[in-house]
Amino acid sequence: MIAILSGFCSPTLRAEDIAPRTLTWTGDGTLKQATDVVREQTRFEIDVSAVDAEKRITVKWSKVPFWTALEELASKVGGRVSITKNGQRIAIVPAREFVQPSAVSGPWRISARSIQARGDLETGDSSYELGLDVNWEPRMKVFRIDAYPKIRVAKDDRDRVLTSPSIQVFSPVTGFTAPSTLRLNGLTRASQRIATLDANFRATVAEKMLVFRFANFDGAKEQKIDGIEVTQSLVKRGTNWTLDLTLQYGDSLPTFESFENWTLDNTLELISPEGKSYPLEDPSASMNGRGPFNFRYRFNEEAIPKFDRKMWTMVYSAPSMIKEVVVPFTLRDVILP
Repeated sequence: MIAILSGFCSPTLRAEDIAPRTLTWTGDGTLKQATDVVREQTRFEIDVSAVDAEKRITVKWSKVPFWTALEELASKVGGRVSITKNGQRIAIVPAREFVQPSAVSGPWRISARSIQARGDLETGDSSYELGLDVNWEPRMKVFRIDAYPKIRVAKDDRDRVLTSPSIQVFSPVTGFTAPSTLRLNGLTRASQRIATLDANFRATVAEKMLVFRFANFDGAKEQKIDGIEVTQSLVKRGTNWTLDLTLQYGDSLPTFESFENWTLDNTLELISPEGKSYPLEDPSASMNGRGPFNFRYRFNEEAIPKFDRKMWTMVYSAPSMIKEVVVPFTLRDVILP
């Protein structure tokens, strides 16, 4: 499902307002040692099983963005960056004969995936569709991005100006990757490549998931982290428990369409004193405008034996402050078929 928007209803930030994870390290070692550093400093796992992980390389990083550092590692071992499994698997794999243009913009990586020519037999006009893969650091929660980026400046190898229709459509996303498409006008059979493509896309994003932990239900009734407030109330009737939870973001929350449920990845679990987890799912919800948002969870003593409101812990995860951002990027030398 897509949403056609007339504009943002909250302050729009630039991509650089969300800082990327960075790496600082100087060393002469193996690729495996370098990716261990990446894991230690960013918590991102890099799969190097498809290349020579023992190949020696020299690295000099000083606050280098994650994606830039990864591209450098791939280049040093004659490989390329591969992102699969909905963005959950990041790997360095052997390079192909052709080059896949890519760009880094803060915590985002944009790469050209495909190029397809289209001809209109009635009008004689031709156009090209450039398929893009948009990836982001796997710590962020992205809710939606532009299905069609907006061109700022684009030219082919003959310095011919390229244009694209302006279509404002948001596409919902899951995981840490999303496809996007640019429809290009101005390319001809004489064009051999897209020399320069400066464009941007909009995204609705939270930098991370926050974890709210209530040590017992008779203690603190509310918690506030980074401006997000969670309030809990637990009531028992017979053998049944009702847990009401309220989530507040304030007036800066972007406007979502009624079908856009941005709380799907929120989780709630009850933890016993022994550390056993009991997830609670499928709450009834009241999602009104910018909130507050109310959720009601129900469970009974049979489903969760020996539950004790004074001894058990509730753990709830929710997105950090949700922002609208504009992400600029530049691709160069995209070879045409």
